[in-house]
Amino acid sequence: MAESMNRRDFIKLVGAAGGALVLAVYLDACTPEATATPTVGLPSSTGTPEPRPPYEWAPNIYLKLDQDGILTVTAFRSDMGQGIRTATAMLVAEEVDVDWSSVRIEQAPADRQYGDQQTGGSVSISTYYYTLLLAGAAARQMLVEAAAQAWDVKAENCTTKSGYVIHPDGATKIPYGELVEAASKLEVPKKPKLKDATQYKIERTSLGHWDAPLIVTGKAMYGFDVRVPGMHFAAIARCPVFGSGYVSYDDADAKMVAGVKQIVPIGDRISVVAEYS
Repeated sequence: MAESMNRRDFIKLVGAAGGALVLAVYLDACTPEATATPTVGLPSSTGTPEPRPPYEWAPNIYLKLDQDGILTVTAFRSDMGQGIRTATAMLVAEEVDVDWSSVRIEQAPADRQYGDQQTGGSVSISTYYYTLLLAGAAARQMLVEAAAQAWDVKAENCTTKSGYVIHPDGATKIPYGELVEAASKLEVPKKPKLKDATQYKIERTSLGHWDAPLIVTGKAMYGFDVRVPGMHFAAIARCPVFGSGYVSYDDADAKMVAGVKQIVPIGDRISVVAEYS
């Protein structure tokens, strides 16, 4: 009998069979691993830069910035193909003022601090639009303040561009990565000033689905792909008639099936819990 093919294998096969060269060129440019960042070092007694220990700064729950200038945005809503992870990251990146190539996205853990974390009703952006812009603006303001202190100039005379704080002279600049530690020691502003919308370079553009390269190559991790030690699986049997339920059930034969661990009635349906094989 021929071996069955799952969804992931099918996607990989189709990608290899059709348009492989085009996809390879495009995906190499879009995947997070493709963007190389230089290693920033500290001077040593010999004059040779020494690698700095890893350092990440998280001024709020929506983002973190590391010493290489990589902005990681926390996706706290469920993305079901509508691109909400991409959209929320665009808002944060816009106000932090970094190039899109420096952006990474991580899914948030289940935590009350992010709210209900549900997706529905197309309200994620309308509800969190200004929250995300302000989160990014707060980080940018702290980076500017850190640079201003280092230069001994007024922060309001400094500007930012693509991951750098620009000195009032317009020529001197410091990359964000070199400012994260100093910025982390500053107080988070309660009312950060947003950029003028005419300055937007990311928020009102079409950048494509950030997760698309992983999805079309079969590398994306879905909830169904998660495996943990001792994990069991459940299949639910429902009444085929809407609004109805079962009258009674006999689980004797089902319990005799190898791997079946438990039969659990759940309201008007029956759940069979078994080992994965």
